[in-house]
Amino acid sequence: MLDLRAALLMGLAAAGFADAAETPLSGAVEDDVARKPVMLVLDFDSPSDNGALGKQAAYQFRAKMTRYRLFSIIEDMDREEIEKKAGFKAAFDTPPQKILDFAKATCQPDLVMWGKVEPAGGEQVRLFARVMDCAAGPEKLRLDTSILVPSRYAMQVGVFKILGQLTGREDPRYEAPPPDVEERWARAPNLIGAVGFETGKDRPDGWESFGPPNVMQMNEVHWEKNPDQPGRCIVMRMSEAVAGMEGDYYFSNYLDIEPGATYRLQYRVKTMSPTCKIFVKYYQWMVSPGEKEGQWREVYRTQINCRTKHGEWVSEMRYSHPRTTLIKQTGRIFTPKKCRIGLYAYWPAGVVYWDDVVFKKVAEPPKDLQPFEVGQPGRKPFERPE
Repeated sequence: MLDLRAALLMGLAAAGFADAAETPLSGAVEDDVARKPVMLVLDFDSPSDNGALGKQAAYQFRAKMTRYRLFSIIEDMDREEIEKKAGFKAAFDTPPQKILDFAKATCQPDLVMWGKVEPAGGEQVRLFARVMDCAAGPEKLRLDTSILVPSRYAMQVGVFKILGQLTGREDPRYEAPPPDVEERWARAPNLIGAVGFETGKDRPDGWESFGPPNVMQMNEVHWEKNPDQPGRCIVMRMSEAVAGMEGDYYFSNYLDIEPGATYRLQYRVKTMSPTCKIFVKYYQWMVSPGEKEGQWREVYRTQINCRTKHGEWVSEMRYSHPRTTLIKQTGRIFTPKKCRIGLYAYWPAGVVYWDDVVFKKVAEPPKDLQPFEVGQPGRKPFERPE
């Protein structure tokens, strides 16, 4: 396939824009992204607000496709210039054949996405998306879907769900687990050590001590008999004072991890009122200026919003993906080698029970592991040869 710059220039010339070759184009594709299919994301339609939400939705699709290296994206400056010169503006109901004709005559992408956003009652909005494979033609779209989003401020919830449908991944930000993940899970040891909270002396094996008695949160976290079945569990009896401030928390010991590997976290939780979360915090050994010795410092974290039912035990499984990250602006690289599992509850006040927390490695890191770039708003522009 022609590189993206050549495709854009040839397409514009074919469409009758003779001066295209004189116009420098922005949005060069990084080497690791260039092998991905080229995606053209048109601005979404949103008649209720004159297109504002539609632009926001399309921007989020482009940003997440770029950040997570899902597709090679035709950048906004290129797309806007092409649409302006062609006098083309897609609506949700624009015939797919017309969109295909525009795409082939201009930027020649592999895939085209378009859609709309419309009110769905109260604060809710519905996000519609269509994706066409240009090689397959308009008769059968690759994706034609819609997602109900809680509010305009939670647009990324719908964006991630639609990208999951498009890529076939439960979480489109990461590679899918290996096919034999269940066998790996069954064989792998629990990195926390103990299974559940059954063993230990003054604290459960694999978990932190309960801390000094003057720490209010630790006075509310207990290691007790499970009220519903044999064995013991962690119980948080959270007061209103704590619920309205920091909430209750309890952490595992530091666990050894490998950047780029895939881990699975499994747990059970029962809440009588409080909101529940789990944090997976990642740490790197650092020595700060003036320190004689370093310490493990948190470099980033994963937040899991627990799905709960009032007064019922709920079992959940989530994946964890520690990464080597590169801060593009500063050139700093963070490589976490440890993590901790944090059980957390906050407002409203009440009681929470935790049990059977298991953390296992289920996939090895890739052989060609590359740092994941963060803090970079966009890719470098094309350098125009003199």
